[in-house]
Amino acid sequence: MRLTLGIDIGVDGAIAVFDDEGRFVEVFDLPTMEGAIGKQTRRVINSLALHGMLLRRSGPIDGTIALIERVHAMPMNGSVATFSQGHSLGSVTTVLALLGIACELVQPTAWKKAVGLPAKPDKKQKKEIARCAAIRLYPEAAPFLERVRDHNRADAILIGRYHFAH
Repeated sequence: MRLTLGIDIGVDGAIAVFDDEGRFVEVFDLPTMEGAIGKQTRRVINSLALHGMLLRRSGPIDGTIALIERVHAMPMNGSVATFSQGHSLGSVTTVLALLGIACELVQPTAWKKAVGLPAKPDKKQKKEIARCAAIRLYPEAAPFLERVRDHNRADAILIGRYHFAH
């Protein structure tokens, strides 16, 4: 069975799994650990744990594709946040490459438009809009999206949905 993975990058990111028919299977947080970035100790992606999680959860890897939100430097983000995003992207794409999973980077504007999210939502409502959209599209995902902080899981679900919506 060919799977599709929707991946929201970052230390608070998540991976959503879909079957070859576009049905939601599960969503889980990216595993993290304390690690050194420069002179600081910060949370980083635990690549070894992610590798094991994907092997256990994804079953046969052949034909699996991962859609990953394209991250880039933003004027409002500091250099540490930008470096952390890049570090997370590198860790995740390396694990996927080692597993032979094809990757596609997706612009946030593209996946948001394809799933019907507003281009520039109110900053306070942005996270809630994504959670509500994911629950509306996949009611079976609601138990994974109960907390406000589960907006990263919602984004992963919606990024995966983009694969089937365009």
